[in-house]
Amino acid sequence: MCKKNITKLILFEEKDFEDLYQFIESELKGKIIVDFRGSSEYISLDNNNFVINLRTNNFAVQTLGVATISVNPSKKGYGTYILKWLVNYAEKKGFTKILLENCFNDCSKGLAVKTGFTKPFNLMIEYGNMQEKYFGDYEYYLKRIAVEIIGNQLIENE
Repeated sequence: MCKKNITKLILFEEKDFEDLYQFIESELKGKIIVDFRGSSEYISLDNNNFVINLRTNNFAVQTLGVATISVNPSKKGYGTYILKWLVNYAEKKGFTKILLENCFNDCSKGLAVKTGFTKPFNLMIEYGNMQEKYFGDYEYYLKRIAVEIIGNQLIENE
């Protein structure tokens, strides 16, 4: 088993997203607007046909969080393409998982399942009093890991 310390947060670099920007502009017919802040990125189109809010964290494992994704028109394959692009990007950058946050409508749930995302285990649902309908996250692991905490150091075992 290979052990490595997880300390450095993976930051977004705008150049990594150029081909995604081109796809979005050409397919959804608008001009890209980017609010780029290193560990978070908000991408939208001036015609409101597309919005995505991404962020990174390494609370337990290196995670690419997708807080918001909205594509108009829906059910045309654009969301699938974008999520597959994000999986490829996350693998290249060294993320351990992708987290889709708050998938509550049927389109977002269907997109998550269709692209291989699953509901994470949640103690509050399994053993507590939280109802599953109030927990809308889906996750996709890019590599299998075991995580252990030694002292105050988080160690990732691949």
